[in-house]
Amino acid sequence: MRRLDIASVRGVAQEYGKYVFKGCSKVPKKVNAQTDELRNLIKSIPQTAQYQAFRDYIQFVWDNYEKILILEPDKFQTFADSFVDTNGNKINVNVNDVNWKKWQVGEKKIEFYKAIVEAMNYEHVRESKNGYLKYFEMLNIKTCAYCNASYIMNVRTKKRDKKGFQIGEELKGRFELDHFFPKSKYPFLCISFFNLIPCCPCCNRWKSDDESTFSLYTSQKQDLDVFTFYLTNFSIIEYVLKHDVNKLNIKLKAKDINLKYNHEARFHIEELYEHFKDEAEEILWIFLSQNNAYFKQAMESFNKVFDSKALLRIMYGVYEGDENIHKRPLSKMKMDILHQLKLIK
Repeated sequence: MRRLDIASVRGVAQEYGKYVFKGCSKVPKKVNAQTDELRNLIKSIPQTAQYQAFRDYIQFVWDNYEKILILEPDKFQTFADSFVDTNGNKINVNVNDVNWKKWQVGEKKIEFYKAIVEAMNYEHVRESKNGYLKYFEMLNIKTCAYCNASYIMNVRTKKRDKKGFQIGEELKGRFELDHFFPKSKYPFLCISFFNLIPCCPCCNRWKSDDESTFSLYTSQKQDLDVFTFYLTNFSIIEYVLKHDVNKLNIKLKAKDINLKYNHEARFHIEELYEHFKDEAEEILWIFLSQNNAYFKQAMESFNKVFDSKALLRIMYGVYEGDENIHKRPLSKMKMDILHQLKLIK
């Protein structure tokens, strides 16, 4: 729920663009061979006017393959609108067309976009240890980009032979990849680094192919933090009077009201965070205990042993600094409420 500065991860994207297909069993070891399957797809389509638009579409992807791999979000739509054939004419293709293979009578129908996604080796990018999994670790993200409520991570599992002996390790991702621009509408972006959003299964399923206006990456410093959680003042008063955690009301606001509405419609954040009131309550306990003599004494003792960073983790379970919000679930909510109550600066 906090964006990443593109400048800080551009180097990761550059490495991804160069080496993501290293070790791919489907890709021959030669220069630009990762585009061979696109070339083969073009060759499979009859060279007739009826199918020319499909050939031109694939050709455009092939010609811009390396650029697409590291294309940045603010250029996605412009690039999508720039699809032209060799004569400079706009390419008009329905990527959801299931009848594009009319020349292959009796063959199972498949949408055109699925053929593109397969030819671009998306499954390798998603599952291979040399694919996105490797570069995901470089992002230092451990929570869902959309809700910040669930852990996401890579796990190294033991690889065994048929007799049960360990012969190595396998890297497996315990997360899903959403496409900021859906691959069913923009298949050429299916393996574009900045279009891949690591998230939890629920958020990926809830969003599906719907449009989300929250992009994980931004080049604008002022757009890093666009969401803020807060406890309503009335709910805090009710809690103090009745000591009933159910009285607490956790709300979400955004710099752009349309962004807030869109995020709520896709991921149901406020409804989800209804289940985390006890986490907010624990922060309130500390807030309401500040003037207690025993609490002050305990804090003085802690300060002699731990630095401020360790104290934040001990007391609130969060890392210091907004840039570390992705390290633990619920850190965004906790940090925002800590700021709201002025428990941290």
